[in-house]
Amino acid sequence: MTKSGISNYFIRVIGIHLLISSTNAQLSINVRLKEHDVVRETFASNITDGTVILNLKKLDGTLITHIQNFFDEVQIIKMTVLGSEYVGEDSDVSYSVCFAFKLPVKKPNEIDEETYEYVGPEAMVKLRQKNPSVIRVAEEDKGVFHAVFNSAIDITKSSIISQSVYHNCRGSGEVVYLTEDVKDVPSLKDAEKASQLDDVVQTIPDIQSSPYCSLIDSENFQQPCLCHLRVCIPWYPCGLKFCQTTDNKGKQTQYRRK
Repeated sequence: MTKSGISNYFIRVIGIHLLISSTNAQLSINVRLKEHDVVRETFASNITDGTVILNLKKLDGTLITHIQNFFDEVQIIKMTVLGSEYVGEDSDVSYSVCFAFKLPVKKPNEIDEETYEYVGPEAMVKLRQKNPSVIRVAEEDKGVFHAVFNSAIDITKSSIISQSVYHNCRGSGEVVYLTEDVKDVPSLKDAEKASQLDDVVQTIPDIQSSPYCSLIDSENFQQPCLCHLRVCIPWYPCGLKFCQTTDNKGKQTQYRRK
């Protein structure tokens, strides 16, 4: 249990279809996977920047970085993969690929006034755990979220979407892959900026008719192909705890623990 109290945790699986002075706080969580292995997640929150960054190292050595910028309403997934000896790559050399899409917004209700599906930096910086060695298990499985990345932008020009995209994706190849809804982030509501984005974004045509990359032989690998990546975030705090109480009329109500 944390100092602020966390009501439950969830698994978030993202299926990715790809056509090829600040206030900071850190929180480290040990998480047991369904396969019974244990991994460590590290959260870094920054109220000034409005960001929450999650780092997770998978058992195969792949590093998953999930960045959420609540001011710019954008989220980023960066995958850093070690080279594979099976295909003649140096295992000491890594390469990265970066994806950017709009932060999902949920409708508020009378109990939960949060606008976003994820816990923001203001709440995240307050989270503490009494015993850092505790191994946690997700209490709720949120299922699979599919995102189709059918366009790309040169990393050097990606700050037009958000500075977070540029700063976190530098060194991840030459482009950042985008979903269609990234055009709805607040920074692009300005007509001039939206026009600038259209000028620098490369749309990948005929995504549905493109073959899967796994079906293309090495001699024809320069042609566009469809790649499916599966990213799982095994544990994430999904809300602060609400406490039960009774009002002066005897009705059960809830309030958020401070």
